[in-house]
Parts: sequence; structure tokens; C-alpha cells
Amino acid sequence: MGDLLTSWRMPTSVTLPTRPEYAVHTNANGFFASGLAQKLVIVRPYLMIAWAGSVEVARNLVIYLDEKLPKDREQFPGNENVLLSALNSLPSSVEVVALLIYKDTIQPLCVHAKGFEVDKRRIYLLGTGGEAFFNYILSAADAMPMPDNDEGFAARAVMVNFVGNAIMAQYSSKYGLSDSWGGGFEVAYAADDGFKKVENILVRCWSLNPDGGLGNIGTSFLVHYQGDALHLTTFGEHERTTIVQSWLDRPFIIPPEKTIAAEWSIDLFFRVTDGVRFCAVQKEFPWSRQRSEFHFRQGRLAGWEMDKSRVDQIIERIGKTDPTTDRFSLSTL
Repeated sequence: MGDLLTSWRMPTSVTLPTRPEYAVHTNANGFFASGLAQKLVIVRPYLMIAWAGSVEVARNLVIYLDEKLPKDREQFPGNENVLLSALNSLPSSVEVVALLIYKDTIQPLCVHAKGFEVDKRRIYLLGTGGEAFFNYILSAADAMPMPDNDEGFAARAVMVNFVGNAIMAQYSSKYGLSDSWGGGFEVAYAADDGFKKVENILVRCWSLNPDGGLGNIGTSFLVHYQGDALHLTTFGEHERTTIVQSWLDRPFIIPPEKTIAAEWSIDLFFRVTDGVRFCAVQKEFPWSRQRSEFHFRQGRLAGWEMDKSRVDQIIERIGKTDPTTDRFSLSTL
């Protein structure tokens, strides 16, 4: 899981998907938000680079590896030194974990980064958002089912759940942005044919008002991809698409018309009366009658369709939930 925010020493006005205003976002460490970048880069199906720190150093590493490494996993043996020498030469201004699928195992290669184990799971934390994720993973570790299934479904659900909570924190306060992380998120995982990113994540943001009404606390958006480029399409009061380009120069074609069905739905709720936040994550299956659909023409949002019945079910479940004891649960609606 990786955030998108990059920062620099000079104040710059930027627009972030999680903040509707065009503004200068000051960080506590004396830096300023400067834009967005993909911090999970799938250079090859067998190699993913996760990074934090210097954008220039990380970009040069990705471009170099893309030029030098073979396309197929079967051709990688004999080219190990290309990857290892590039990693060994990295300066301390960047933290990197290179995940390599090698001989049917996933090998983590760490540069200026450290890992630890929580309940037999290996965790690596990079950058300024590490402390927040560390606290979250500790609270979720006992509730996460073990063992996970072969596709890592529960692990993906935990990551997507953190994404939702992190976005909510940035809506209800500026926490995250003040610590140089946030602005949007990505989730990646390993599949049988290599590394992939979780696509078509719908994030909806609600406020539970004292009068029982339902309002908005932030900008709702859809995370999707066109080729390797990440698109964050906001809808509702503020409609726009923020494109976070990939450093990999791979051509792609935007179709004249396209319909995207949400594959994961994150519903965020802020209860105004006591300030308690709730996050509901749902994996959307192709046969689900409650899947939300988004229609695009020439890459621009032209309309969308949603079913509110699940939102009503979640609100009913919230009314029966004790936030002081129910930290994390996995169930179906």
C-alpha cells in the first residue's frame, strides 16, 4: 500500500484529490506538498519498487531498471547484478523495498528500510506515514483472519480498509498532509502471473447528521487506471480527473466510450454528534446487483449509477456498533 503525496522545500499551490481547494499545504517538517507520484511501481510483472523520499532518485532507478531488465521472469536469472548494483548505489535520500518474484518466492530487497514481524506477517514501513500505518496494523492484526486464502483476500481487505481510514482522517482533519503523506493511495498485490494493482476503487464520503440526515464530508472519487497512468476521478460537487502519470513510457489508447464497474467500495462515515469515524469496505463481485458503474467518453466522466440500499444497511449496522470495542470486523451485508 502506498500514498501519492510528494513534498519539497518551496511552497507551491497544488490541488489534491482529497482536498477540494487549490492551496499551499504546509507540512510540520518544514516541507510543502508539491504534487503526486506513484510510489508503487510495477517495473516488470516479477518486480515491484516501493519507495519514499527523493522523487528524482526513485524516478532514475525505475527508468534504469525498465531499460536494463528482461521482460520475462524466465530471462531474469543471470541479470541479478543489474538489479542489485542499482539498489546498492542508492543514496540515503530514498528508501526502497524491491519485491522480486524469484524462483517461486517473493524476495524483499531493502535499501535504507527496515521490516518487522506482526503475528507471522512481515511488515515494511517507508517514509513519514509509517507510524500511522504501524498503529493501524497493530489494531487490525488480531481481527484479520489467519490463514488467509490463496489470493490474499483478507490482506487486501486490510490494506483497502487502511486506505479508507487514512482518507477519512484527511477529510475530518488535515492529519496526514501535515506529516507529508496522503493525497490518495494505491494498493498492490502478488498474483499467479505477477504483481498487480487493485483497480476501480470507489471511495464515498458521508456525514451522519444530528437530524438523521445524510450529508457529505469530503470529495467522493473513483481510483482507476488507463494503462499505467493512475486516474482519480472525483464526482458530485467537484468533478475532475487527476492523472498521476507513470514513469514507465508505455503507450495506451483511451477508448471513445468505457464503463467502469467498481471492484471495491469504501464508504466513509463521520458521525457529527460525537466525531466518531466509520469505514466500510466491500469487495464487489461481477454478479452483485449493488455495483456502482461509471461511464466515460473520451476519458471524461459522463455519468454514473449507484444503489443506495447498501449505504442504508451500513448505517443500520453502525447504529448497532460500539466504536470503543469493535475496532475491525470482517463480515458480509
